[in-house]
Amino acid sequence: MKPQFFLFLTFLSFVPLQIRPSIAATIDTSNGLSAININSDQQQPNTGETVADWQTWRDTALYYAKTGELDKAKKALQESEALLTIAEGEDKFNHLHAHILDVDAYISMLQGNNTEALETWKKTAAIYRQAGDNNALSLAVLNQIQALQNLGYYHQAEKQIKLNYEWLKQQSDNATKVKAIQTFGDIESRLNRYEKAIIKLEEAQSIAKNNNYVELLPELALNLGNAYQSLGNIEQSKGEAYKATNNGKVGEVAKKKFVLAEEKYTAAIEQYQHIPTNTIFGVQAQINILGLLQNKADEIDITTNTTREQIEQIQESLKVLPPTRPVLYARINFVRRLFSEPTSNSDLIQQQLTTTYKQAIQLGDIRSKSHVLGLLGKLYLTGNRLIEAKKLTNEAIAILPVGSEDLRYQWQWQLGKIYRQQDNNIEAIIAYKGAFDNLQEIRSELIAVTSDTRFSFNEEIEPVYREFIDLLLTPDAGQAKPSQENLLQARTVLEALQLAELDNFFRDACIPFQEEEIDKIIDQNELGAAVIYPIILSDRLAVITSFPNGTLDYKSTSVKSERLELVIQEMRASLSRAYPTEKRIEISLLFYQSLIKPFENEFQDQEVTSLVFVLDGSLRNIPMAALHDGEKYLIEKYAIALTPGLKLLQSPELSSQQLQQVILGGISKSTPNSPPLPDVTKEVEQISARTEEQLLLNEALTEKAFGELVKNLNYPIVHLATHGEFSSSPEGTFLRMWDQELSILELRTLLEQRNRPDRIPIEMMVLSACQTAAGDKRAALGLAGLSVRSGVRTTVATLWSVNDQSTAKFMGIFYDALQDPTLNKSDALRYAQLELLKDSNFRHPYYWAPFVMIGNWF
Repeated sequence: MKPQFFLFLTFLSFVPLQIRPSIAATIDTSNGLSAININSDQQQPNTGETVADWQTWRDTALYYAKTGELDKAKKALQESEALLTIAEGEDKFNHLHAHILDVDAYISMLQGNNTEALETWKKTAAIYRQAGDNNALSLAVLNQIQALQNLGYYHQAEKQIKLNYEWLKQQSDNATKVKAIQTFGDIESRLNRYEKAIIKLEEAQSIAKNNNYVELLPELALNLGNAYQSLGNIEQSKGEAYKATNNGKVGEVAKKKFVLAEEKYTAAIEQYQHIPTNTIFGVQAQINILGLLQNKADEIDITTNTTREQIEQIQESLKVLPPTRPVLYARINFVRRLFSEPTSNSDLIQQQLTTTYKQAIQLGDIRSKSHVLGLLGKLYLTGNRLIEAKKLTNEAIAILPVGSEDLRYQWQWQLGKIYRQQDNNIEAIIAYKGAFDNLQEIRSELIAVTSDTRFSFNEEIEPVYREFIDLLLTPDAGQAKPSQENLLQARTVLEALQLAELDNFFRDACIPFQEEEIDKIIDQNELGAAVIYPIILSDRLAVITSFPNGTLDYKSTSVKSERLELVIQEMRASLSRAYPTEKRIEISLLFYQSLIKPFENEFQDQEVTSLVFVLDGSLRNIPMAALHDGEKYLIEKYAIALTPGLKLLQSPELSSQQLQQVILGGISKSTPNSPPLPDVTKEVEQISARTEEQLLLNEALTEKAFGELVKNLNYPIVHLATHGEFSSSPEGTFLRMWDQELSILELRTLLEQRNRPDRIPIEMMVLSACQTAAGDKRAALGLAGLSVRSGVRTTVATLWSVNDQSTAKFMGIFYDALQDPTLNKSDALRYAQLELLKDSNFRHPYYWAPFVMIGNWF
C-alpha cells in the first residue's frame, strides 16, 4: 500500500508552542501543523495488539499526536520504526523511514522543539528530493517554512517561500497549491503586510472552494479574519492618535480612521461567522470576536453579539468539544479574555480552569496544568489574596518542564507583582530579574507571539521591562538614590526594551552586524560625550546619565505618564511657526529642567561637549536641540545625537574623497499621491556643487534604479530628498519613489546589499523631507531602528518636513562642514543648525530643529 503523506500546517497553533496560545490577543492557526488528507476523514486507528505494519503504527502515532496524547504518540512511533525493515534495500528504507520522521518532527513541534523539527524536515526533504517524490518534498518544504515561522524567523521564512513558490504552485495536488498560497499569505501577515496577506489568503480560499476542500476553509476564514482584524487595529490606533492630538475630540481625520477600522472589523467578523461554532476553529473565531468587542473604540459600531452574549456562545461551543490540546488552549485563551472584562467573572473563570485542569491531567499536559495554576494565582492576586496567589504562582513555576521560558517569565513577573504589593522589593527584584532573563532567552520566539496585534506586546511584554526598571530605580530605605549597580542594571534593561521594540517593529530579532559598547567607544576616542537615558515610568520621568569618566547619576521628575504624554504632544506642537514664542519656551524649559539641568555642573566639570540621547517612547518625537534653558537652546551649548541603544556600529576608515561621494535622489514634482517639493531642486544643486554625486531626480528615482545604485556603487553616503512618513507600524513607514512607495522593510533590504566584504557599508543616510506621523507616540521607532537593522552607521533625518528653501541652505552648510577634518558628524550638524539660527529668516526652531542624527555621531 502506498504511504499517505501529511502536511502538518494547521493543527499546531492550538497547542502550547512558544507562548502564542497564552498571550496573543488574536488567536490564529498559522503557527501550527496538521494533516490535510482531504480525501477521507482520519478515524481513530486500531490500537490493539493485532496492529502489525509500520504504516498503521505511524498513523496511530499521528492520531495520538493530533489529540494531544504525546506519550502514546511516541510509543506508537517507536513501534512503527521497529517494524520497518531494510529488507527491500537501503534507498527504499530511507524513503519510507522519512514518513515516520515527518510524524516525529510534528511531535517535536508540538513539544515546542521547533529547531529540532526544522532539522528533521530538512533531512526528510533531502530524502524525498533524492527519491524524486515531489509530493512529499513539497510538504516537507512547507513544513520547514512553518517551523521557521514558529521560531519567529519570518524573514527567513519569506525567503524560503519566495524561493519555492512557483515550484509549489506547479504541483499536481491542488491542496498543496492552496497550502503554498496560504503559507505565503500567513507570512505576509506576520510581517504586518495585511493587505498583501488578504490577497493571498482570498486566492487560496477561492481555490479551496472551487475544489470543494471543505476541510481547509475554516482555517482560511480564520486567518483572513485575523488579517482584517489587524488592519482594523491599525486604523483604530490611528484614529485614537488623531483624537488625542485634538484634545480628545473626534475630528474629521480621526472619524475617517474609525470608519475604516469599522469596515475592517466588519469584514473580520464576516469571515469568523462562516466557521461552524461547534469546531475548534469556530471556537477560536468566537474568542477572537470577543477580543475585538473588548478592544474596539467607543466610536466604532459593529453589528454582532454583545460581549455577554459572545461569552455565553463560547461556553456553549466549548461544551460539545472533546478534551484535546487545542480545546485546552482555547479554554485558556477564553479565560484570559474573561480577565479583560470590566465586571467580575471569577466564578466562570474558576469553572473553566477547573475543567481545563481535569482535562490537562487526563492528557498528561503539564504546561496546561501550569497555565491553570498561574491563572488561578492571577485571580487571587486580582482579589488581593496575596498568600494564596503566591502559593499558586510558585506551584505553576515549579511544575514547568525544561524549555518553558515563555510561561516561566509570565509567572515570575506575576510573582514580582505579588512581592511588590507585599512591599518586599528585594524578592520582587529577584522575581523580575528571573522574568527578564527568561524573556532574553526567547527573544526571537517572541516575534511569533506578537505578530497579529500590537496589544499583546504593549500589555504582556513591555510592562515587564518598565516595571523592572521602576523597581531598580526605587532607592533602598534610607538611600537618596539607587545604587550604581542598580543604575547599571536599569540601563541594561532599557537597552533590552529598545531592542524588543525594534524586534516587534521589524518582525525580526536578528542584528547581523558587529556592534561595540557605547561607553567603550566614548572612552577610546576621548569624545567628551555624556549619554542621557530618559525613561517614562507610570509615575515619573526617570533620567540616568552616563558621564565620560564612567560614573552614572540619576534624577527623576514626578509626573503621571498620561500627563507626560500630553506635555510631549504640546512640546511638539509648540515648534510650529504659529505657536506663541513665550509659551513654547516655557514648555521646552520644563524638559530642560528634567533632562539637563540636574547634571549641568557635572557636564562642566568633565568638559562635556556632546550629548547623546537614548530616547524612550514618544520622547523620540521631539527634537532635543530645541530644549531651552530660558536664555539659550540646547544646541547652542552642545552637539546632539541620538542612538537607539547602548551599542553602535563602528564606522570604517574613509578618505576625504570618499566622504564626498553621494548617491543623491530627489523628487521635486508632484506625484499622484504626494504634492510637489519645489525646493528640492535647490537642495540638489547645493549638494551637487559640493560632492561627487550620482543623481536620480524625479522620474529617474525609481525603486529599481535606486536599488541598482546602492548595490553597485561603492559610495558611502545616500541622500534622499523625497516625501517620507515614519509611523509605529512598518506598513505606515515609507519613502516616496517616483514609481511607488518604498516601505522601510524594502529599504532595509536594499541597504543590506552593501553589507558584504567587497563593499563599503553605507556610512550615512540623509532623509531630508520625511516626517513622523502626527499623534503617533512610537512614530520615530522605525527611524531609530533603520540604522541598527540595515547596517547604516548614521542616519540624518527630519522629524517634520519643512518644505522650504531653508533646507537647501541647511544642506549646503552641512556638507561643507562634513569636509572639515576638525568636526565630527554631530559637530557638522550642529554647525548647520547654528548657522540657520543666526539667520533672521530661519531662527525659529521650525526650520532647524527637525534635523536629528541617529547612530554613530563621530
